[in-house]
Amino acid sequence: LTDFSRAKYPLSIVHKLLLHLPPSLGGGYDIGCKFGTTLDQSPLGPLAREQTYSSLVGLFHGHAHNRLCQLSHLGTYVEGLGIEDLEGSTPKRGVPCHS
Repeated sequence: LTDFSRAKYPLSIVHKLLLHLPPSLGGGYDIGCKFGTTLDQSPLGPLAREQTYSSLVGLFHGHAHNRLCQLSHLGTYVEGLGIEDLEGSTPKRGVPCHS
C-alpha cells in the first residue's frame, strides 16, 4: 500500500477543508509531522501549499519527538493558536493558523 491509500481518510478531510474554508488553516493530528509530508507529496500538495495549510501535532507528541519536528509542527509555536494543546476532541473555530 502507498502512504496515500493509508492516509485516504485524513487526506479526504483536508481536501474538504481546503475547498470550503478560508486559507491559512492548520490541522492537529497525532502523526501530523508524517501526515504533512504525505499531504505535501500527494495530489493535494499544490492546493495545500497554495492555501498555506499547516499540519500540526499535539503537545504530548512534541515532547516525545525530535526538536525539528517540535519547531515545525507543535501548536505551541503557532501564532494565534493560544494555549490550545491539540489533544482534545473539541474542534476549535475561528483560530487562524499563521506558521
